Amino acid sequence: MSNFTLNGSFAYTKATVAEFPNGPCYTGQTLAQGCYIDATNSKVQNLKGKPLNNVPKFKVNLGGEYDHELPGLPVNGFVGFAYRWQDDVNFSLSQDPRTIQGGYGIADFGVGINDNNGHYKVTAFIDNAFDKNYASSIGNGPAGFNAPGVIPLGTSWTPARDSFRYFGARIDVSF
Repeated sequence: MSNFTLNGSFAYTKATVAEFPNGPCYTGQTLAQGCYIDATNSKVQNLKGKPLNNVPKFKVNLGGEYDHELPGLPVNGFVGFAYRWQDDVNFSLSQDPRTIQGGYGIADFGVGINDNNGHYKVTAFIDNAFDKNYASSIGNGPAGFNAPGVIPLGTSWTPARDSFRYFGARIDVSF
């Protein structure tokens, strides 16, 4: 028994703001960038038609596994991979250009054995094999101490759970 399984998916999403005439401005946004003072003396912008925050336009997933019989042994061997890629996203509904994350891809690999009855599976894996750091959120706002009339900005990011390379082993048991 030798076989190769391949899977994949592709998504295109064009999520936009339907209506938000008094949306928030980002810190430091100017009139030329679409921010204005409304009748209540608040800084606002019209976000109608702007991209929805944290929604990539494109996402792609590709994975595969090659299973191979090991003659004379009560187990089969396998190797597998998974790759996922997504387009850039802006984490801020206000369209703050400092909260944009560029597109990125993550590769995972695994190797292991499983018993011929499908009850046990042991896998050694490395996830985010090329150590591609990415955020689950990016924020921007006032930070630290400031001189009179100056608002310093600081950008913070929250790394995703698998934003750094890691490896390990997994044992699956089916009853």
